[in-house]
Amino acid sequence: MSRPAKRPGYSELQGAIYAALTAAGLTVFDEPGENQPFPYITIGESSVVEDATKTENADEHTDTINIWSRKKGFKECKAMAADVTAAISGHDYSTVTGYKIRFIEIESTVFLRDPDGLTRHGVVRLKFKVIQE
Repeated sequence: MSRPAKRPGYSELQGAIYAALTAAGLTVFDEPGENQPFPYITIGESSVVEDATKTENADEHTDTINIWSRKKGFKECKAMAADVTAAISGHDYSTVTGYKIRFIEIESTVFLRDPDGLTRHGVVRLKFKVIQE
């Protein structure tokens, strides 16, 4: 089976992630404005590895969700990470046209203090399988 010129599902997966997070009531940006109030979430970096078989054109996507908080401690940041996990794992991806998207796993979650001393940063890495129909 030859691969199509277009790799499957980059923007379709990002749209599905955005839909899952906003349906859960989370504030999500691709690129927030300079004075965006906290807390909020950004859809961040991603990587793709071909995962095709003899019967399907597929890729494995690893996508990063960034959580930004200015509350002291990590309580708000961790609560938002739990909301992200619930929203992503419970979302119905069947509405995406042209692709089957399967949530695989939460690969990792990390919580950091940013160098400014004020901002708490949560990083949730997600794995998906995206199959071209």
